[in-house]
Amino acid sequence: MYGIGTLKEKIEIGRYNIKCPVLGCEKTVSRKRRGDKLKQNDITCSVHKIEIRSSTFIYPKKEDNLLWADDDDLKLLNKVEKFKRESRMENDNSEDAVTWNIFRFLERTTHLPDFVNMITGETVNEVDIVYWSYSVKEDKKWGLLDEAQKIFGEREGRGSEPDMAIVTDKSIIFIEAKFNSGNATKPSNPAESIDRYSKGGNNWSKKVFSEPLEKVAMKRKRYELMRFWLMGSWIAEKEEKDFYLINLVRKANTEKLEDTFKPAIKELKGGPIRMVKRVNWEEIYDLLEERNINDERLKHYFHNKISGFSASGKMKSAFKV
Repeated sequence: MYGIGTLKEKIEIGRYNIKCPVLGCEKTVSRKRRGDKLKQNDITCSVHKIEIRSSTFIYPKKEDNLLWADDDDLKLLNKVEKFKRESRMENDNSEDAVTWNIFRFLERTTHLPDFVNMITGETVNEVDIVYWSYSVKEDKKWGLLDEAQKIFGEREGRGSEPDMAIVTDKSIIFIEAKFNSGNATKPSNPAESIDRYSKGGNNWSKKVFSEPLEKVAMKRKRYELMRFWLMGSWIAEKEEKDFYLINLVRKANTEKLEDTFKPAIKELKGGPIRMVKRVNWEEIYDLLEERNINDERLKHYFHNKISGFSASGKMKSAFKV
């Protein structure tokens, strides 16, 4: 896996060509632009076997971008991918790969309860984890999510799936993880989808939103968060549990949920809890430091991970740790 220390601080980007970003490599490939009919060999470094773009690069296989790719890890990941809508984990800037690398570590080392404690204040010994829509406990698609998708009229194979979900005796936690992207999303067919989500669950939207869903999805452009708040809160109500929607972003992210999403929802603070929170990836690193959870591979990942290259070719560090 390449990162700070093995990549050039600045790559050479020409009008038609790009030089390989790996330190010491002088190989040049064609620069891919929209509509180009270039072959894979035209954009792949013959020495390091990575496809090169002006802002990132792509490994030949997903395992090259994963910290945890032992037999047990890949066996689990293969199960996950049978239910996951899409996966591009071979991309160096893949949000899915970052999510897997950090949360699979927490699961492997039984430190997910520490993460739950950081979010909710709960002290738990065991938790159930859902990777995208695959429940590790159930060894299949998470039943509660499947039920919620049907309640709100989502089509099979096109349903909403949080990047992670964690279930405790007291709480349902949905995690929407972001790396380079932001939270601005809108529906492609507003009239049909907003009507469906508004009426689903016996008009559940009126109980958890203080604004019409059309405004949330179109004006505020929080369509994705809207769906997770809607379905996650419905599941939590059904299970008589607290609900947390976690927007997991890098510290460099400047979006403010207090301005862009919280005014549209009905949170609950007393009795049952219904809450949306912004959490930084870097806070997970700090948590590991505070709990003296040492793993050199994960520390190296946090310190050396990049978030791509700027328009001028300058390497960008991913995390502020």
